[in-house]
Amino acid sequence: MKLIDLSIQRPVTVIVGVLLAVLFGTLSLIRIPIQLKPKVEKPIITVTTDYPGAAPQEVEEQITIPMEEKLNSVENLREIRSASSEGRSRITLEFEWGVDRTLAGMDVLKKLNLVADLPDDAEEPIISTISRDENPPILWFTLLTDKTPNQVRKIAEDIIKPRMERVPGVGAVDLYGGQEREIRVALDYRAMEARGIAVEDVRNALIRENRNVRGGHIDDGKRRHVVRTVGRFADLKEIERTIVTHREGSPIFIRDIARVVDTFKDKSFTVKIDGHPSIAFPVRKKEDENTLAVAEAVLKEIEQLNEELHYKGVRIIVSYNAADYIREAIDHLKSSLALGALLAAAVLFLFLRHLYFTFVVSLTIPISLIATFIFLNLTGRSINIVSLAGLGFAVGMVVDNAIVVLENIFRHLQMKKDAMQAAFDGTVEVWGAIFASTLTTLAVFIPIVFVKEEAGQLFKDIALSLSYAVAISLLASITVIPMLAARGEKILHAGRPAKGLGPRYRAAAKLQNMIVSRVGSLTATPLRSLVTILLIGAASALSLLFLPPAEYLPAGNRNLVLTTMDAPPGTNLAKMEEIADQVLHPYLQMKETDHIFSVISNSFQIIGVIFRKEYKENLQPYIERMRKMTREIAGTRLFTFQANIFQRGLRGGKTIKVSVRGDDLTRLAALSREIAGAAGKIEGVVNTDSSLKLGNPELQVRIDRDRAADLSVSAEEVARVVETLVAGRVASIYREGGSEFDLTLRGGRNDFLTTGYLEKILFTSGDGRPIHLSSVARVVRAAGPTRIDHIELDRSITLTLFVERSVPIENVMRKLNENILNRIRAALPPTYSIDLAGSADDLTVTRRALSGSFLLAVIIIYLLISALFESFLSPFIILFTVPLAASGAIIGVKVSGAEFNVITMLGFIILSGIVVNMSILLVHQAKNFMDQGRTPQEAILESTRTRIRPIFMSTTTSILGMLPLTLGHAAGTELYRGLGAAIIGGLTFSTIFTLLLTPALLSLFTRFRRKTGR
Repeated sequence: MKLIDLSIQRPVTVIVGVLLAVLFGTLSLIRIPIQLKPKVEKPIITVTTDYPGAAPQEVEEQITIPMEEKLNSVENLREIRSASSEGRSRITLEFEWGVDRTLAGMDVLKKLNLVADLPDDAEEPIISTISRDENPPILWFTLLTDKTPNQVRKIAEDIIKPRMERVPGVGAVDLYGGQEREIRVALDYRAMEARGIAVEDVRNALIRENRNVRGGHIDDGKRRHVVRTVGRFADLKEIERTIVTHREGSPIFIRDIARVVDTFKDKSFTVKIDGHPSIAFPVRKKEDENTLAVAEAVLKEIEQLNEELHYKGVRIIVSYNAADYIREAIDHLKSSLALGALLAAAVLFLFLRHLYFTFVVSLTIPISLIATFIFLNLTGRSINIVSLAGLGFAVGMVVDNAIVVLENIFRHLQMKKDAMQAAFDGTVEVWGAIFASTLTTLAVFIPIVFVKEEAGQLFKDIALSLSYAVAISLLASITVIPMLAARGEKILHAGRPAKGLGPRYRAAAKLQNMIVSRVGSLTATPLRSLVTILLIGAASALSLLFLPPAEYLPAGNRNLVLTTMDAPPGTNLAKMEEIADQVLHPYLQMKETDHIFSVISNSFQIIGVIFRKEYKENLQPYIERMRKMTREIAGTRLFTFQANIFQRGLRGGKTIKVSVRGDDLTRLAALSREIAGAAGKIEGVVNTDSSLKLGNPELQVRIDRDRAADLSVSAEEVARVVETLVAGRVASIYREGGSEFDLTLRGGRNDFLTTGYLEKILFTSGDGRPIHLSSVARVVRAAGPTRIDHIELDRSITLTLFVERSVPIENVMRKLNENILNRIRAALPPTYSIDLAGSADDLTVTRRALSGSFLLAVIIIYLLISALFESFLSPFIILFTVPLAASGAIIGVKVSGAEFNVITMLGFIILSGIVVNMSILLVHQAKNFMDQGRTPQEAILESTRTRIRPIFMSTTTSILGMLPLTLGHAAGTELYRGLGAAIIGGLTFSTIFTLLLTPALLSLFTRFRRKTGR
């Protein structure tokens, strides 16, 4: 082969090629972004529309339903969901995997433009193609100060937030805590009633008077003067002097009917750090940016700001830094990778018994791994836990081809050939076998590229890193190895075992002879071969009994425990703060914690606990302790869990979602209660939560249509006045210096404590007469849902089942379906349905995709081997090793106690491409011997004898290369521990039995061909 001959004849060219690969690989390594996990682009688009002050029912009827009817026809839409809550509609469009979100977003915009008759007060819909759940904060920092959050909020808004947003790589910086400044016109309702002034009169006056109006220009000689009428409020006194109207010839000023107050908007968030009120800043990076680099840049900016702000009594502290976990995980992977390489080299030395041999083969490890970064960079991948794990698993695999080539070169040297000729002949002889075995290894990753689901996007990084490394190792084995072998003639011809290894060498020779003898005995007759095959097949089938129940994605081991609160509907922010303080109190007594932060609002409540480094390895005992501490707190339900690496939203942990769909909300509520009650008794379910929260207290203003018509008053006019007095309504903008503040019109603080006051609201009738609200409407107390959900335009309720971390999700799914859901489904009308959603649905879909990928991989391997051997029957001999590998993988996962998740399942696919290599070597070499004129039995035995050592070397180096990753317990190891256990178990089991099964199958096959003449 020309390439092999050229490599032997031109060593400088080969060395230059290697140096260039290492150089560009190192440069690529520097430039590749570093992240915790691969970027997963879930094809989801959200449409959010705010409708301030509207109840969930109004939001559903006036915003959500009209939009859903148009958006339901968007192309490639997989599912449409919506949530209508107080003042907000949120529609989630989930597309088929692989859909371009940008193009889909344009289609969504076209459909929204067709929606007509949305309420005037509704804000413009916001289309988001990137979910914040997909880009969680990489860092949280808070302010440490003796001042109140309101006193330092201006510093936070005007100095800290803008500075952080300018840091390279930062995508967004949010701000929680404190209250925005507001200029409020607090209406004195009794004074307004006495003077017959309506709310709209005041609002119109503020809008009318707070204006600067251009007046053109006047030329005076050589000068031009711009004319402006300056009417904008310069201070609060001017607002008070604003004339609202005239009564009996006398002006009515704002000061006569209201107080103008420089105050703050209503509190929407309360943030505490270690129990002290503060302001929190979650920092999100831009897409494809290096997490570690961005976090480091933010930390440097924090140091700079601390130097500048210390005189103002403000200090910035970091509450949570995701980069710490990433750095620890990647450092562990690097050390494991290095240890795996050393172990692989040590095994090579024990087998080869020559330092030069060991150097030649081991050289393929750094060449293959470093050059892999070139292709990872070119294909836009990142350095993350998954891609580095792929390289860690590749450490032992990249030497396989080199071992086979060098072993065969040494065999040709023993035939008394010179080094140049031996290097060429030895490489060419096995070129076909290693090329085929490399292709089979690469072929199994082709189907993975077509797995579009979330797990498939995670698999892509490990598939690509392994594929690049193995492909480069093939190139190195037919260029670098023969070139070095041809120039180590004296060392190679010596053939002496290393000092002190003589007894081990003799023991290895005895083991080799024993295996060959056993193979000869088992293949001596067709009956013995058949019995061997059946016994091994039966043992393989029995392993299915040990198959563990499946999980979806591993949770990881982040040093962050979250507690979320679920208070009764209608609980106000003050009560939420009170409950949160009760939760915080025992947490603050824990000496194991480093920082504790809380963010409390009306929409979500969360408390985060970060533990000290010495306690973070196993947080489960502390989580149980935290649950016990807060078990007796009344007035809310608490959910405490360790933050998941793949967590979306605030309700993390291991969860199963059950979606109940139908027409009638009352019946849906009854069904969901029945399911929740029964599901709570399933072993492993620690808590249940429902998306439907009934009992949200309301004061409903019900308009008397006839009376309103008589007085020429519209429902919109009534709603605007009520909104202004109760919630407050921005009338204009107040400017001070370079800042702008809302000028808000609102009722006095004590005006609306009862429904009686609400009914006395005054507004103007169609003919200009002042009338009370009670003249056209009545105020009644009622209760309604806090949120109304839709799935596929049907009303729905989603139950979330929180599953114990140690309980497999597949077990709970099976019991849930068999004991509860199947029975309920059988009695449902056609318009109702119950489905598993969330992780449960993802597990089902991904497992189905992986099963198809596994089958496709086996078909590709079969076709490649058929091409190698020019036979459609011979590949079946080799493919029998795949079930052996699967059996070993099951045993490996079971013995190691690793989690059987979808990443572990990937190991079964990878194994199908690796384990066939051993059979390919045996069958290919036996075929060569038969072509040389040996009998089939002699060829089989001699093939076994000559291939035992390279097979054991390849298997041992692969296993030891992966062992540090599989046995590790540092950050991130949960992602790949099961994968490593599956591959190690599969390799071990298949290596032992392949040396017996493949010769037996080959013996039967050759006898069959001789008898049939085929």
